[in-house]
Amino acid sequence: MSIDATLIAPAQLATLQATAPVVVIDTRVVDTFVARLFHGAVNLRELFTFFARSTPEGLQALKQA
Repeated sequence: MSIDATLIAPAQLATLQATAPVVVIDTRVVDTFVARLFHGAVNLRELFTFFARSTPEGLQALKQA
């Protein structure tokens, strides 16, 4: 598989996850993300919402963790 690939088949993702640490960044709305979750996926919208609502102290604690 090319490192430049943007879209990959589920079988390719499974192979990649079995051979290397992989983070899947999911940009779908949270309801769709929750309904059809990919193992190990991180929802980008949820992450940005978390950071947008975080206090400076909370962000500092994350950096130190």
